[in-house]
Amino acid sequence: MKVNQIRAGAVLSYVSMALSTIISLVYTPIMLNRLGDSEFGVYQAVLPIISYLNLLSFGLGSAYVRYYSRFRAAGDREGCAKLNGMFFLTYAVLGTLVLGIGFLLAGHGEIIFGKKLTADEIALGEKLLRIMTVNAALAFPISVFESHVTINEEYIFQKVVALGRQVLNPLIMIPLLILGYRSVTLTVLALIFTVVSGLLNVIFCLTKLKMPFSFRHYDFKLMREMVGFTTFVFIGIVVDNLNWSIDRLLLAWIHGTTAVTVYTVAAQLNVYYQSFATAISNLLIPRVNRIVADAVSDAVASGQVDCSSLILFEKDSSGQVTALRSNMTEFNRLQSLISDTVLARLSQMTSSDLAIPLGTLTGSNLLAGRGPYIHVRTQSVGSATAKLRNALTAAGINQTKHQVLLDVEVYVTVLLPGFATSVKVNNELCVAETVIVGNVPQ
Repeated sequence: MKVNQIRAGAVLSYVSMALSTIISLVYTPIMLNRLGDSEFGVYQAVLPIISYLNLLSFGLGSAYVRYYSRFRAAGDREGCAKLNGMFFLTYAVLGTLVLGIGFLLAGHGEIIFGKKLTADEIALGEKLLRIMTVNAALAFPISVFESHVTINEEYIFQKVVALGRQVLNPLIMIPLLILGYRSVTLTVLALIFTVVSGLLNVIFCLTKLKMPFSFRHYDFKLMREMVGFTTFVFIGIVVDNLNWSIDRLLLAWIHGTTAVTVYTVAAQLNVYYQSFATAISNLLIPRVNRIVADAVSDAVASGQVDCSSLILFEKDSSGQVTALRSNMTEFNRLQSLISDTVLARLSQMTSSDLAIPLGTLTGSNLLAGRGPYIHVRTQSVGSATAKLRNALTAAGINQTKHQVLLDVEVYVTVLLPGFATSVKVNNELCVAETVIVGNVPQ
């Protein structure tokens, strides 16, 4: 039976997301405990430099997927082979450039890491930078084969290799950290995994996918066209790196490694907080929507809303509607009634217990709603506003549909141990509806 690669790849992606959260919860504290603030901070300070070196890919991976798809759709196997050869040579050159720049930077640690680091910390940073640079340089030509696997939709192989790397790395590294090995071992292990996963991709592409190569002619015109195609992609990557990578390096320059460690841990905790806040919001939104809907429904059912009194129709001598006039007194009374009713019902959930499935906190849609429940005691504070408005839309020849719409906006702030999260819910409900029939042209 043929396996659905897209569906299986999606499932494995969700599994990877869940494992990433679980592994970080377990691995990061152990790593921090065994390495200490200084060494952990040095390790984190090197990562942004590698991130900037990776910018030398210029975002060409997206161009490869586009142009290879074009050649394959046209049945141009020679064009596919030429493109593969071009990208392999280009990435091999770029990888060599990364290697040279990385080693050059590693030779000037005092400039790269700033004056706040000790001599031992700078020496360690230079050593880690060299190892990570080799890793990044090898990843450039390997990415050609990874892109080829992606374009052939071999998602199961791709995700299994990634999952194996993701799971085996901490499983091997945690015992090594406990045995006393340090950050250098961690980076060497990452390099080994890059080599192994790269070899698996190369073997898979050459043996199963029969990936063609041609190195006879380097098409500079085609490469210029592809660089033009990826210009805006590259700008986006640069902006992302400036936003998300410069912070740790700046902290190392200005305050030293301890500040980098504290900031990294706080940033990770913020990610968990965001997941937790999202889970709380997802639980509250249905409750608030139900409160608003019930409040309006009960007000209508109990006779507190007289639809005929909301709008007054003015007619001419022949009985034709000439104008609509809103009864603002009734409008204001109804708005106040709905707001008070919603607030009264929100007050009933001021103090409550929320049961959150553990899988929901991972941020994975696959695991959402699954797993044991975590019970959290919450305090909530809410506010509500209700506004009535008229809406007129065409409903046929010389016919107009008139609606009285109620917009209810509810803010709920939930206070939990250690933090608060806010939820905003907007509801639009139709309170009254009338079709005004005019004269049909003869």
